[in-house]
Amino acid sequence: MYKSNFPLNKPHTYFEKQQFVPLLQEPPHSQLQCIVVIPCFNEPDLITTLDSLWKCDETKFPVEIIAVINSGRNADSNVMDCNNLTLKTMQLWMQKHNSNHRHYQVIHCSDLPPKKAGVGLARKIGMDEAAYRFSLNGNDNGIIVCLDADCTVQPNYLVEIEKHFSNNIKTAGCSVYFEHPLEGKQEPSIYDAIINYELYLRYYVGALRYCGFHAPYHTIGSSMAVTNKAYQKQGGMNQRKAGEDFYFLHKIFHLGNFSELNTTTVYPSPRISNRVPFGTGSAISKIVTAGNNNYPVYAFETFEILKVFFDQIKVNATSREMINIDSFAPALKNFLSAHNAASKMIEIATQTINSKTYLQRFAHWFDGFMVLKCVHYMRDHFLEQEEVLVATKKLMNNLNISPGNLTKREMLLRLRKHDRSGS
Repeated sequence: MYKSNFPLNKPHTYFEKQQFVPLLQEPPHSQLQCIVVIPCFNEPDLITTLDSLWKCDETKFPVEIIAVINSGRNADSNVMDCNNLTLKTMQLWMQKHNSNHRHYQVIHCSDLPPKKAGVGLARKIGMDEAAYRFSLNGNDNGIIVCLDADCTVQPNYLVEIEKHFSNNIKTAGCSVYFEHPLEGKQEPSIYDAIINYELYLRYYVGALRYCGFHAPYHTIGSSMAVTNKAYQKQGGMNQRKAGEDFYFLHKIFHLGNFSELNTTTVYPSPRISNRVPFGTGSAISKIVTAGNNNYPVYAFETFEILKVFFDQIKVNATSREMINIDSFAPALKNFLSAHNAASKMIEIATQTINSKTYLQRFAHWFDGFMVLKCVHYMRDHFLEQEEVLVATKKLMNNLNISPGNLTKREMLLRLRKHDRSGS
């Protein structure tokens, strides 16, 4: 269980439920406002990430950075050696860089259960620790930030996070703007691959926004932040070995008031990685292995069909009429029928009293998981995938961003500018 002297007047159910035991013994600064959590597994260059944070502009309130160096108890000896070296290197680095205002700490977990060991559990260990430290100070609005051990950040990163949550006091969390490096020391094929993959990421979120989905946000573990209150209310981080960020953020979306932070930048590594079955590293590996520059994505028609559906939902939220499932394109009609949409929509209509609650109930049902199931269904049964360049051109035309004869790189730069503007 958590410490018996937990300084709250009533039982703190989150920590009780998690059977939480604090791993950091040093008490938090009384004015601590932001904690950055960095999971670290087999990372030889964590110091580059720490240096990037050290060089950040000075914040108004103290910041902590917690690195969670982790591995399963059955980890390969090379992984253990790398982790041990990273631990020693960080400990030496902290001796020269720690201060009351920007304090670095490390948690070393070398014997995690093999079935659970992974990025989800590592994030959870760090984020639970952060939540506990804020709760020691009674700070519900403390900011828990997620970064990865292969990232660097813009110098204004910490300042802009602090400002964002100060200026948006109702926000439960935010997605932080990101850009993958498009040039550097790696092979050209790596940078060609990351152009494809980031173009897909921006295409997918842009298409969700175009079709009217209520939560069109990136779900990337290295560029997200939430409040302590929101984190605990939604049950904390999950222990998934991959996709933990997607599942976690979609729980946070249900709270509403999610936001985007576009005034700073996270720079995730474009490197190859096969440690998880999907995500950036895995996608880069597959693209490079394929040996061509084609990257198929969901056809744009998928989102045009969804747009008709979401537009009709907004109309029906006001009119209180029943949805006619048969009126939609066969690709969507079949999916909705398979998920008992007609009865679900009747339930939503009869159990809500106004358009606001109608849309809220609908959003809880037709959430990011359901959208993903839907686009996969349409891809598998009705709509062949399109090359990312083709699909993105269609999206840009519908957003009145003329793609002309842009290359993929030029198109990505154009979309970055569009996304940065918050359009």
